[in-house]
Amino acid sequence: IDFGVDRNLATIIRDLNMNGLVKASRGSVRSPLFPIKTTLGNIDIVFNTDEIIMNNSTFKLGESVITSTGKISGIKEALLKRGVLGITLNITADTLNLNEISYAAAKGSEYMNGSKSIKDSLRQSVNSYNQLIANSPTQGDNSHISSSPALIIVPGNIAANIKLSIKHGIYADVMLNKVTGELIAKERCLQINNFNA
Repeated sequence: IDFGVDRNLATIIRDLNMNGLVKASRGSVRSPLFPIKTTLGNIDIVFNTDEIIMNNSTFKLGESVITSTGKISGIKEALLKRGVLGITLNITADTLNLNEISYAAAKGSEYMNGSKSIKDSLRQSVNSYNQLIANSPTQGDNSHISSSPALIIVPGNIAANIKLSIKHGIYADVMLNKVTGELIAKERCLQINNFNA
């Protein structure tokens, strides 16, 4: 993934140091980069210039309900194109609809590739939010999603270790119950360990 920024912004990021926290009972995220209605609950996030740490924060992505604990690290180096973005997460989900999530990720990628500049795309996302939600899939409506899900492409500058515990999962035409396992992504490869369903 190209996280790169221009030279002026890179200078600011290189010298910038900040930290903070976000706590809230609920919130929402709206973006053409991930065009599914997303709500958040029990938000408990600590951040600094280089990492984001989540503690039992809940995300509702369309039909999926996910509780996540873990961290994203190496943000500054990834933005400066000098390092790998590290992701370490424990994910517990009541429902996980991978078809819906992969569809949204693919549409977000199309949006970024079709945009002339990130600034313009972000400005448009604010101005066209109502149209975005109107055109995005409604909960429970999977008619727009192909039974053949999008390919999973692992970027070379991401290293991830994600532990999963899912009560109900949907992938392609397969319904899965009581899914546990571990996903390891490194050097463009994806490894699945201890998978049970």
